[in-house]
Amino acid sequence: MGDINISKELISFLEYVDNNIISGDYKLSKKIETEFFDRVDIIESIIYKFNCVYYFNTQIISSSNQIKEILTKKVSGSYSKGKSTELVITAQVNSTYLNIHFDSLIFHLASLFDVYAKLINYFYYKCSSKTINKLVSSLNDNYEESLITKLFNICWSDWVEIIYDYRATIYHKRLIKLGDKYEITIDSLGNISGKCFDIPCGLYEKFPNSKTNDVVEFSKKIIMLTEKLILYSIEIIKYEIFKEEIKPLFLGGVLMNNNELFVFENGKVLSLEQLNKNFEILFKEIEELKIELAKLKNQKIN
Repeated sequence: MGDINISKELISFLEYVDNNIISGDYKLSKKIETEFFDRVDIIESIIYKFNCVYYFNTQIISSSNQIKEILTKKVSGSYSKGKSTELVITAQVNSTYLNIHFDSLIFHLASLFDVYAKLINYFYYKCSSKTINKLVSSLNDNYEESLITKLFNICWSDWVEIIYDYRATIYHKRLIKLGDKYEITIDSLGNISGKCFDIPCGLYEKFPNSKTNDVVEFSKKIIMLTEKLILYSIEIIKYEIFKEEIKPLFLGGVLMNNNELFVFENGKVLSLEQLNKNFEILFKEIEELKIELAKLKNQKIN
């Protein structure tokens, strides 16, 4: 999706870990040394599942474009440019194939989460979770203050749990159908836009900041969020396990950084206690900086 090549990023990460072990700069736990490189199939599995997700997303987009093209041809010539009002055309279409593609995307996405949880276990060795929901619980039990825990907590509560529960419902309980209407809009300039089948209201209502219930846009959004989860967790592993500095990461309205500063979250105002804590940390950093500068200048501090 977009400019992100997730396969390349994961393979690059594998090489990064490999190089750090060989260089001897960091001693990994026995768990990683003995198991990780015997289990590179996990990386291959993640890449495979991503490709499955991309494939079904492509099928969703293709189906939408085909219906849009058919409807556009049907109304061609019936609407002229320059009209002050938009023309909205709604058609009832069989969404069975699209439903299959969307459900398949969800299945592979939920499976991807579980496989990725196993990869996280290798670096946070107190965890031995086989599913994403148990990983979140285990991280909170064993690495409560870790950035990786904060990352998974945010993603889990914001959207992963919603996808995970939806997958459980359609897999174990019942069929949930997409809407059966397709809508195209022709503006005053003759531009045509399509709105694909509605996603189920259970997803639309629960998902944060949902601006559209169009299944095409929704699929793109959850793939983008998944890519961010993978890429951000790789950066955090590099920082927490291999002690490499990383740039601040923004996720779900929260700034995840390398220090203890409190941040503004979702428009909330910091309390006086939090502001004082910020000032204490900043003053401490300033004092440490003054000491370092004095050392460089070989001068005494007044």
